[in-house]
Amino acid sequence: MLKNNRNEKVVHMKKHILTLLLPTLMASNAAMAAQLY
Repeated sequence: MLKNNRNEKVVHMKKHILTLLLPTLMASNAAMAAQLY
């Protein structure tokens, strides 16, 4: 039970980090694309 709870926390953190990083990645990709053109 305890181990399962910890895994869920890790998954939740990963999702949270992804949600935070996604806009940053999109922005940096857009900046790179703008530099290419």
